[in-house]
Amino acid sequence: MEKGGRPGPLFAEGMARAKPRSLIEAISEIQILATVVKTGREIPENYLLLDRRIAYFEVGVKGALADGLISALFVPVSMGVLSNLVPIFGTLSPSLFDQLFSVLIAMAYGLGYNVMIGVNLGNCYYGKACRQAIDSIYSAMVTFNILKVILVFLLFHGLHGLLTPHWVHAKAEQLWPAWRVLMNQATALEVQTWILNVREVLLLSSWFVVFSTAVSLIIPRILFVRGSKQAELEHRRNMLYDGY
Repeated sequence: MEKGGRPGPLFAEGMARAKPRSLIEAISEIQILATVVKTGREIPENYLLLDRRIAYFEVGVKGALADGLISALFVPVSMGVLSNLVPIFGTLSPSLFDQLFSVLIAMAYGLGYNVMIGVNLGNCYYGKACRQAIDSIYSAMVTFNILKVILVFLLFHGLHGLLTPHWVHAKAEQLWPAWRVLMNQATALEVQTWILNVREVLLLSSWFVVFSTAVSLIIPRILFVRGSKQAELEHRRNMLYDGY
């Protein structure tokens, strides 16, 4: 027990500790730990065993993988909207609102996931056990988001290198016997032109993924630092006025 802390067990003996399967469950469990710490009770540094840290790590991995899939699918679409290549709400001339909406769709999951972690766990970033739990989630997110950025960057640049005018034209000629029942030559030429325009969007998309990922990951770190300072001030006030 910490000096001046309140006596008593942290949790009842035999209390079931189900493995957190979602971010909501992980946040709720960490908030309970933080509440215990802020009342002056000590949670041992080794309270979080390996299986628990891995469970938190898995929560972060799931979020990063989902974000990677969404980024690979929707970022090129969003950049296509900004470049007037992909229609949104039935038009190729999007308004400012349409453009912002397309960017929001591309960033929504990753940004929302990280903001949710930062807002809900910022004030919990206090005490060794709580920090270990939060760092397990955040380190997984950082690690796999870096991998996501590398893979998406290589994928988009690889497609940009593949979709050369010569390659697109050659493939169009090979597929023309099958396409001719669906479109005329003028439409087929428009399709080739559209593919070559999308090729240029891929480079912009790769850099947008880098930028959006960096912004998303910085937000929770800032909130952790801010929340940690607030929790420390709260602890000092409790020690001064309440003795814990």
